[in-house]
Amino acid sequence: MTNIISDAVRQLVHTKGISEELILTTIKDALLAAYKKTFGTDANAETIIDEDKGDVKIYARKEVVDEVSEDQTEISLEDARALDNSCEMGDEVLIEIKPNEFGHIATQHAKQIIIQRLREIEKNLIYSEFIKKKNHLITGIFQREREGNIFVDLDKCEAILPKSAQSPREKYGPGDRIKAVIIDVTNSPDKGAPVVLSRSTPLFVQRIFEAEVPEISEGLVETINVVRDPGSRTKISVESKAMDPVGACVGMKGIRIQTIIRELEGEKIDIVRYSDDIKEYIGNALSPATIERIVILDENRKEALAVVTDDQLSLAIGKNGQNVKLAAKLVDWNINIKTIAEYEEEGYDELIKHEADKLFSDVYEEEEQHSIDLLELSETINEKLKSNGVETIESLIDKTQEDLEAIPGIGPKTAELILQRIEQLVEVVDGEQGEYEEEYEEEEEYEEEPISDEKIEEITETPEEIQEEETEEKTTTEKETEEKTEEGEEDYEYYEEEELLCPICGTSVNENMRICPGCGTELEFEYEE
Repeated sequence: MTNIISDAVRQLVHTKGISEELILTTIKDALLAAYKKTFGTDANAETIIDEDKGDVKIYARKEVVDEVSEDQTEISLEDARALDNSCEMGDEVLIEIKPNEFGHIATQHAKQIIIQRLREIEKNLIYSEFIKKKNHLITGIFQREREGNIFVDLDKCEAILPKSAQSPREKYGPGDRIKAVIIDVTNSPDKGAPVVLSRSTPLFVQRIFEAEVPEISEGLVETINVVRDPGSRTKISVESKAMDPVGACVGMKGIRIQTIIRELEGEKIDIVRYSDDIKEYIGNALSPATIERIVILDENRKEALAVVTDDQLSLAIGKNGQNVKLAAKLVDWNINIKTIAEYEEEGYDELIKHEADKLFSDVYEEEEQHSIDLLELSETINEKLKSNGVETIESLIDKTQEDLEAIPGIGPKTAELILQRIEQLVEVVDGEQGEYEEEYEEEEEYEEEPISDEKIEEITETPEEIQEEETEEKTTTEKETEEKTEEGEEDYEYYEEEELLCPICGTSVNENMRICPGCGTELEFEYEE
């Protein structure tokens, strides 16, 4: 092999990162294929690899004979001794085959084999490298766009950012840096690019938080779940036993959350505090709405009801139901939203009370079963009864002596004994119950004792006295109000107004503000149904 090929091998090693051993093995296979294409067989071909020089040579193995009948496998003694004086009859000699001895077709065939084999090696190397980076962040350069799909240069290979994996807010141009998460890696030739990226998956937001919030990457703050409507709103629930997880994600003056929002091109983010109490967790998930009450309708089917005031209804539901849908995905529960008036009108309290009564009544009925051990019979009799399915006193009460004698192993005397024990036990229970009933009746009689007319007059105020007290109370109230007004105190109604807080950092704001002074978040006070 010429020095030109050796130089090409070294260049491939440097630029593609392919090992020199693999390249030389590929060239070896290509030379064998060219040899076979030229001479019809490679049975007597032999290759030698010189790793130090980066060179591969191919030889034809021939046997030394007195008279040559097959040029491809035999050589005369005279010709052999021209190569090596020590050759004797029957020896084998190696004769080097120069590349220029191959025909044009054989040379092209070898070239195609080398190109195809190197492409396969390169694909396998790319797959091995990027499969380890699956579900991780990576940054590349915008290369081109075709039919809405963006091709990104990752230096060692080309990746594709499908149109379906892009955020509606984002637009890119030549030279733009694109940060995305790797969602798929393949070495299949059917794919347009070996690496598939995404910026719309919730995993992308999670990885951005891990990159911007050191407490998450260090394990001090745990990310429980992330749900997302790409380009519009994201909800992420976090938990920490060491610190305030929401404050850690927001950062000092909201600097961390603002960096993440800029990366998402202005997408709104709700950071939700996780709780083991599902009611509290659902209430937090419906932020920025204020929830009055959470009612669990069916725990097995994971159905809950959130009760809100009229002014919080649109905020809890969100535009096109976005807020409640994301909250339901975040907590993995079905959530219905009702106003206080709708909640009272539809009688959810009565429904919940009824279900609770049913639950406790079932428990009570289960507890009322009494074991036959209370009859204080012998172990032999108890075993005979239990072996025939009779384990409670309640199952024996309605049985006659003939019914008991029909049980295998129970004779007339044993049946009579069982009936006597049941009768004694029932008398004791009935007697105790009678005592309790008598005491209860006495208490009722005491409570229903009539009140005398003199007592009624003593504790009852006349209409004139009631009117006089109301007049004095009204006068005192008016006087106190005038004194507070003269001292410059604010009206009571001012304190009844709802305080507005920033949904990100909790800074007190008012409806005239458009930017939060604490974290710089854009504020919105009008919400659509």
